[in-house]
Amino acid sequence: MNQRQRILDYLESGKTLTRINSWEELGILEAPARIHELKAAGHDIRTKTVEVTNRYGETVRIAEWSMAEKPNVAPLEKRDTETLFNIGKAIVSMYHQG
Repeated sequence: MNQRQRILDYLESGKTLTRINSWEELGILEAPARIHELKAAGHDIRTKTVEVTNRYGETVRIAEWSMAEKPNVAPLEKRDTETLFNIGKAIVSMYHQG
């Protein structure tokens, strides 16, 4: 398993990743580069800035990565698709009437 796959598996399990815990938990030193590669490959990875205290007691900001929330939606059956299509047609019709 390569570094990108380890990061992807980690994030898909619902955990957040920083440069700090990427080394401690995954053995990956250059996580920002791997995250960049995963984003370039189309993975929806979110970045937010968090504050942490360094070993000198200073507050510093670092990136924290997580996977975007995936909607919990069941696959549509054929009849559901037809129903949604008909609802969409009705909405468009109402919009054009007034």
